[in-house]
Amino acid sequence: MNKGPHHKIPHLKKDKSKIKTKANIFLADDDTRNAIMLSILSQLDNQSLEESGSLFEVAPNPNQPALIYNVLVTISPQTKEIEFHMYNPVDPSNQLGEGAQGKVIVAQNMVTGNLVAVKIQSANGMTFEEDLMRERRNLQITKKLVGIASNFRVEADGSEWQDEYTLMQYCAGGNLNHYLYEIDKSKDKESPEYFAAKKTIDIRKKLHIVILVLKQVIELHDKYELAHRDIKTDNFVISDLSNLILNLIDLGSAIQYGPNMKESDKTNVGTFGYVAPEILEPISTRPYYNFACDYWALGVVIAEILTSANYQAELRKMMLAAKSKDTLVDLKLVELHKMMPDVFGSSTDNTVVWKELTSLVTILLQEQAEMRPSLEGLKDMRARLYKLYLEQPLDVNVAFEHYKAMKRQHTLATLPRLTREPVSLGKKHKDKKEKPKLSRSTTLKTIDSVMQGRSKLSEDDPSLQEEVDKLEALKSSKVRKKRSVSTGHKKRLDKMVSSSVVLEKTPEDIPTEMKDITTSSDEDIISKRIIKPKRRKKTNQENSTNTNALKGSQLENEQVLSILLEKFALTEESSSSPTDSVVPARERALLSVFSQKARHVRGLSGDVSGFQTELESLQKMAESLSLTSSDNSTIIEKVTDVKKSCQRMLKNN
Repeated sequence: MNKGPHHKIPHLKKDKSKIKTKANIFLADDDTRNAIMLSILSQLDNQSLEESGSLFEVAPNPNQPALIYNVLVTISPQTKEIEFHMYNPVDPSNQLGEGAQGKVIVAQNMVTGNLVAVKIQSANGMTFEEDLMRERRNLQITKKLVGIASNFRVEADGSEWQDEYTLMQYCAGGNLNHYLYEIDKSKDKESPEYFAAKKTIDIRKKLHIVILVLKQVIELHDKYELAHRDIKTDNFVISDLSNLILNLIDLGSAIQYGPNMKESDKTNVGTFGYVAPEILEPISTRPYYNFACDYWALGVVIAEILTSANYQAELRKMMLAAKSKDTLVDLKLVELHKMMPDVFGSSTDNTVVWKELTSLVTILLQEQAEMRPSLEGLKDMRARLYKLYLEQPLDVNVAFEHYKAMKRQHTLATLPRLTREPVSLGKKHKDKKEKPKLSRSTTLKTIDSVMQGRSKLSEDDPSLQEEVDKLEALKSSKVRKKRSVSTGHKKRLDKMVSSSVVLEKTPEDIPTEMKDITTSSDEDIISKRIIKPKRRKKTNQENSTNTNALKGSQLENEQVLSILLEKFALTEESSSSPTDSVVPARERALLSVFSQKARHVRGLSGDVSGFQTELESLQKMAESLSLTSSDNSTIIEKVTDVKKSCQRMLKNN
């Protein structure tokens, strides 16, 4: 294992900002972050970055020597750009979790403000390096790896340690256990009391969660051919709490499933309560870990989602009892039946959704591995549940909150969140104030969102085409047709034309005729209405004048940023060229920083205030560079372009 450099940086400008770790709220202000990066740039080395990244310790405030930031400088596997991530090593709020091999903390990108999870491990055990390389390889295969770094340190007692940093995607919503259980944080995490009670969750939402869990496992097996080997509710994390988007994490024990599996792939690496029966057999008769073992664990996870029993608390009671007796208790199917009786037959729920879900659990929890479904069978089961989810009653009074998530993931596997009490369309409301404001456009958007998802499914399942046709008819009935002039309005127009002489006069004569009007007859009143009509409503074109102007400036800004990104020549296509290795680390880091910042600013072009703030930050970053004649002329030219482009965009904004 290559040993990465460890650097100390002199004190920098005083940091007056508060320490925060939320996304896009920076740990330090612009001046401090720019000064930190400039100090680091002069010490970067291409070889160390390529091999193991670098760790820098930064004390930004000379009056507070205890305030130290750690800055991880890594190369992104996807873009090949140099990235800077900082965190406070002594702030306990940064820590996400801790285990036998190390801990996981939150770090922040110094350029964009985005958060990443950092797994910090110290070498321990004979297989540490092999396990580390396997986890990083799996993260890179699944495109969840953000970067890697190493640091060699010597303790006061003379002992030497190699710390490994693995940067990966950060999920802000917590794991599935926190979604399913009431947590008592005052208790120890390993005690049964930590999981105080099971939350009450609607069956439709449970169906939704099961569909998402199935999606993650199927994707891991089908797309990446990886057997996870440690599937449990704790390893499903929520990346978007409002839309309930799940991710399957902890790929450190995952292995590539195929003919080249080794004897070490038989090792029992699962978690008590989720391990398949065949993995508990003696090593001589134990089969290689395969997808069927994951399907057993998947069945336990789905049963845990469905049950009203406190499965986690029961598991911890059994583990404590086994620990006191110094015996390993194998959790068999009959014990699962006792721990979650409502899932295995004693429930009074006779709905179709419940029957389908419990049937899936029964199919997955077969003690004989060959009796469990294949990957294709699991896909079919998910498709059937997906169809069942789409067949749930559609209430046009319910606003769907998952439209944006559907655009991002091209799926309808999200549940609507009720924004108002559902109201029966057939009842009239005595109190108009209580009537929900359900506009025609909202109804059409709701129908469109459902149609979009079902149309995609109908390509694979022709039986759904009939449903799509019904939705088309429903949409047509809701569309407001262009109305002709009403009979009463036509009569009024005819009366105006027949009784008013003013209509036959030219515009120049109108003011004179107005002065001569001295009576208040119907004809005069009609004439006044014709001469001076009521204030009309602005057309859509007039109302959108300012909006179009704003869109025009946004479009121009995006064009400027696109040109700027091309000049950086560190986009995904160009950054993978073999010539990157000869570019000095300082110049490469400068181009990377400006490329990341420009992409981040372009992503905020619809948010006026955010765009303005980040644009000013980009300009300040360019102005903070003290370039001299010794610097590369290309770098000087590109930094000058940044300054000019920022001035132009700020003027447009």
